[in-house]
Formats: sequence, structure tokens, C-alpha cells
Amino acid sequence: MPLITSTATDIIFSTAAGSDTLQSAINQAQSSGLPLFLAPGVYTQASVTITASVTIYARKDSVQLRSANGNAFVMRIGSGPSSSAIAGVVIRGVNFDGENKPLSSGQNGLIQFYNADRMVVEDCFFWRSKQSGVYLYHSEGRISGNRCDNCVSSITSVNGSGVVIENNYLTNSLDTGIECYRDPWATTQVYFDGTIIQRNRIYSVLNTSGGSGQWGNAIACNGLQALRICHNFISGANFSAIRVNYCRDIVIEGNQAVAIREVAIFVENPADYAGGWRGAVINGNTLDDVGGGIICANTNAGSRRASVVGNTISNVKKKSFTEYNDGTSGGYTRVTHGVGIWLASDCIAEGNIIEYAEAAGIVAIFAGTWDGQAIIDRNTVAAIVSNNILKNCYVGIGYSDNDARTFAEIAGNTIIGAGAFNIVKMASTALPPPAPSGNLYGPPAPVAGAVEMGNVSNAVTTRWSFTRNKIVPAIV
Repeated sequence: MPLITSTATDIIFSTAAGSDTLQSAINQAQSSGLPLFLAPGVYTQASVTITASVTIYARKDSVQLRSANGNAFVMRIGSGPSSSAIAGVVIRGVNFDGENKPLSSGQNGLIQFYNADRMVVEDCFFWRSKQSGVYLYHSEGRISGNRCDNCVSSITSVNGSGVVIENNYLTNSLDTGIECYRDPWATTQVYFDGTIIQRNRIYSVLNTSGGSGQWGNAIACNGLQALRICHNFISGANFSAIRVNYCRDIVIEGNQAVAIREVAIFVENPADYAGGWRGAVINGNTLDDVGGGIICANTNAGSRRASVVGNTISNVKKKSFTEYNDGTSGGYTRVTHGVGIWLASDCIAEGNIIEYAEAAGIVAIFAGTWDGQAIIDRNTVAAIVSNNILKNCYVGIGYSDNDARTFAEIAGNTIIGAGAFNIVKMASTALPPPAPSGNLYGPPAPVAGAVEMGNVSNAVTTRWSFTRNKIVPAIV
């Protein structure tokens, strides 16, 4: 058994012969106000609980914590959602091995914080967790410089406030890389969150639980307000690199994503929750080898306002895969949209470069917005598609003017080497059975008999205008 010793500056927990426990060492550090140093070694211990401010640290990669029983080792900061607030807990340089053991009932991560303020987790390693590596509930602080591997969810924040998740290296997440959400779901409002997710590297995200996009996302955020997702590098996600549902006032900037099976950056509002997504700034992202580039979808619940500017998107493909209801059975064949940028209500797409999109470079297929909670028709919406370069796309720009509430301008774009049409009406298509009846999950396709508008200069209709677009052959 380990041994506790102390100095004037530290409580020390070591593998020297003794009969002490990690919980006893934590209690002593909390009561004395001294930091707890974990000496190098592998410790097989019962799960522990932290109830007051403490700093626990080790030399990076020198300490591993494992379980002494059939459930994974868990470090709890607070006993649960109703526990009192705890401030100033710092965990640094410690490795947590979940050993692929189940977590005991009510536990959510190898380290979990409840109602914590000014907490720090840095330079730690979380491995083989059957749930989350790091789990935060109603907490504030910084998760920085950690490594997670083979966790169901690498980092989870629920009802956070001012959480910073930065510079982490996350690999082989079984369902989600980083997830941040509100619980329970807000049905009438979105709460301020203020989360920053930046400079993380996320590789290989699976969706072992199945689903149609609930899992398989590198970064997934639901029901948050004031959110920044910036300068992350993401490779190999089964669904989205960044998936944002029911959120408002979002900045998604400077991210790089490659080898994304479905939509790389997905802003949506699938149902009338939380008043719809609003205010998305999506700038300066680089996306390659994706099933869809940037999509701002769903006009229900008053969803609107997106600025999609200065992104570079290439190799947008109609990827085919089986979408399972769970991880192993049922489901149907999905074909991704193959669209570089898909706009919904009150959106701008400007200054983007899109090369090789199998369906279309940019699509504006939308309608007036509807707020199902307030029973209000938001009515008129607008779109501007301008000054983009669209090269070697099957369709340069697709649009739909079927809804009389929609006003749009398509102007100043340069379309090079379009495979079928330069600028043309398009409509959503359905996937064949056994996909759900009446679905519109399939790629968009040109409308039969639609007129090519790419060569028309200054053609202005009542609601839609097409001006100053350059149409250029692939070879001149």
C-alpha cells in the first residue's frame, strides 16, 4: 500500500511501503492547504471525492490511477449535481486509466466536476473510459493540454458557464470528441454559456451508438448562447467536424477539417427547441474531403442570420454509408449532400472558394422562417451570394425561388468549369426506401427544364437578382 508523507510545502503520496489511501492524502491536503504531489508510480485505488479547494499534481506521464474493483476509477469533485459549490481545484499531470471497465451508477467521467468554479485540468491523460474522460456539470474553468484516447466522449460540459477547452489532443473518441449542452432542454430560451473551444486536435471520431448525427461529431454543441469554436484541427469524423444545434451568437472561425464523412460544419435546428439558431459567424475555415461543407439548415423556430465568409472548401462528395438506428442494426443507406455551402434564412455567403463539389458549390434553398413556439410567422428572409469562386462543381450555384417571402441577390461570382449548370434552380430530393417516407435527406438535383441563368447579366426579377456573374470554361 502507498505512503503519505509531508514537507513544509507539499503532501506527498508515494508507492513506498505503507497503508495509506489516496482519499486520505486528498483529505490531508484539503485540511492543510498544501498541494498534493503524487510521486511516480501506478496506483490501484478506490474512487475518491474532493470536497474543497486543492491542487493535485504529478510529473507529466509519471503517475497512473487505476481501479481497485470492477468499476473504473473515478475522481469526483463534489458529490453530484446538488453538491455545494467548490472553487479552486487544480489537477495537473495525472494519468487516468478507465481500463474499459463500467463506471459505477451515477458516474459520468473518469474525472468529474460538479458546481466547480475556477477549476483547472491540464497535462493529464484519460484513457479507455466507458463514458467521458472529463465531465463537467455547471462548472467554470479551463481544460487545457490534456490527451484523451478511446473514451466514449473525450470531454463533456453540461450547463457550463465560461468553460475554456483548449490545446487538447483527442483521439479515437467512440461517440463524441467534445460535447457541450444544456440539461434539461430549454424549450423557450437559450441560456448564456460563454464556452470557448479552441486549438484542439481531434482525430478519429466514431458513432458506436449509431444515430443520425447525435454521435460521431468531433465538436457538438446544443442549446448554448455565446459560443466560440476556433482554430481546431479535426480529421476523420463519422458525422460532423463541428455540429451546432439550437445555439445563438456563435463564432466558428479558422478551423481545419479533413476526411469528414457527413457535413463538416453543421448549424441546424431540427425541431422547435430553444427558439432556433441565430447569429452564426462562420469565417476562414478550411475544409477538404467532406460529405458537405458548411450547412445552415432549418428555418423553423425562427432560425436565421448567418455570415459565411472567406472559407476554403474542396472535394465535397456524395458519400454513401449505412446510417444505423443503433450501433449494429436497422438503418438505411445515406447519401450526403455534396454541397459546399447551403444557406437558410437571412444568410450571406461571400468571398468563399469552393472547388469540386459533386452536387453544387453553393445552394440557397430556403423559405420564410416560422416560430412554432410564439406562433409567429417571421415572414421575409434574404440571402446574398456574392464574390465567390466556384470551380469544377457539378452546379455552380443552385437556388429556389418557390417561397414568395424570399429575396436574394446572386452577384459577382466567378464560376469555372461547372459540370452541368452554372446558376440554376434546384430542389431537395428524397432518399429511396427503406429511408422514412417523405424524407428530403438526399442530395439536391437540378429541376427538370430549368433555365440556365449564369449567362444572364443584370437579370432582375421581383425578388431575385442575378448580376455581374462571370462564367468561365474549365480550359481557356
